[in-house]
Amino acid sequence: MNLETKWLEDFLALAELRNFSRAAQFRNVTQPAFSRRIRSLEHSLGVELIDRATTPLALTPEGRLFHTTARNLLRQMEDGLHQLKGQNGVGPQPLDFAAAHSLSVTLLPELIQTMSNDGHVLRSRVESIDVDLAVEGLQEGRCDFLLAFDIEALMQPPFLSLSLGGCPRTS
Repeated sequence: MNLETKWLEDFLALAELRNFSRAAQFRNVTQPAFSRRIRSLEHSLGVELIDRATTPLALTPEGRLFHTTARNLLRQMEDGLHQLKGQNGVGPQPLDFAAAHSLSVTLLPELIQTMSNDGHVLRSRVESIDVDLAVEGLQEGRCDFLLAFDIEALMQPPFLSLSLGGCPRTS
């Protein structure tokens, strides 16, 4: 498999902007060349990442899964390059949390404190947003974790879920 980093960056731009022309302009490349690069990425992976039938365009289920992979690959490569240059003081990338408004002020601070170790506070970014937008963010790979109330669609593959408390389920 041959992947180019510019393809990954193109894909992330397209996933965020949801428009080939705007993403191509953002990446400083012509729209036809940009489209060819996205097709090359899809061909190399052997899956379609973009649902071109929707307006604005959307990621396919495979595209949503790959979004997180692409973002992590680029972060790891950037971290590795910083280390090679002796700039290892950058540290690990923060974890991105999306949380329902009420949970972001009640449960999330305690959770982040628990996840911290040896007196080092976990680097994190928190977006306190509407639950529907938070779910969309997780599905599209814009966040690493979602803190929300019982959402059945996220309690099955490819997602992992963990109950942090609350009332037992009733049938």
